[in-house]
Amino acid sequence: MPNDNVFILIKKNGEKIYNPQIDGFSVKFGSGHGNTCILHEPLTQFFNSCINFVGSNSFVQIKEVLNHNSRISNFNVRIENNNKLLIGTDFSCNGADLNIDVETGVGIYIGKDVMLSYGIQMRTSDAHAILDLEGNPLNLAKDISIGNHVWIAQNVFMAKGSVIPDNCVVGACSFVNKVFKQENTLIAGNPAHIKKENINWHRTPAQYLLNLKERIKK
Repeated sequence: MPNDNVFILIKKNGEKIYNPQIDGFSVKFGSGHGNTCILHEPLTQFFNSCINFVGSNSFVQIKEVLNHNSRISNFNVRIENNNKLLIGTDFSCNGADLNIDVETGVGIYIGKDVMLSYGIQMRTSDAHAILDLEGNPLNLAKDISIGNHVWIAQNVFMAKGSVIPDNCVVGACSFVNKVFKQENTLIAGNPAHIKKENINWHRTPAQYLLNLKERIKK
């Protein structure tokens, strides 16, 4: 089987750079084939981050940074056969392990302006089967989907089938394992549930925004 794995950086002018050298970021291809990793300029700053393809025919794309200074640190992805990881613009991360493996045909889909804190875990599969008494599997792999402008706080675990809609915050140490549909909510707990409605969030610290609001009033 030919080794046709590719790693591409797409520059702002559309030029494609194959096998680019990017500080703090690496792509590892195992013995599989047909894998693709694409990054888009302008790039974020990367630190200690790696995409590890351990199978074949998988696809990873990380879009560009447009609207803020960001960094992707300690971001590690393990992706196996016929899986996908798609990340929108303005993504930032301080520490996350994403496992898209064991079962084929699933992915993790992350929207625009998503911020991951430290110690995040995402898994599209349980790795081992849970069966009913007739031998039927009960825990097949499922996608994980995160909408636009979502903040995932420290030490959150997102299990297979998790869906977080736009403009939400997931509180620290939460366990997410279901589909949420309501936007602009604070989601937290073990298992996670909606704790507060009609919220939004900003990357700027709260006190700074409060001071700015007071100055505007004057």
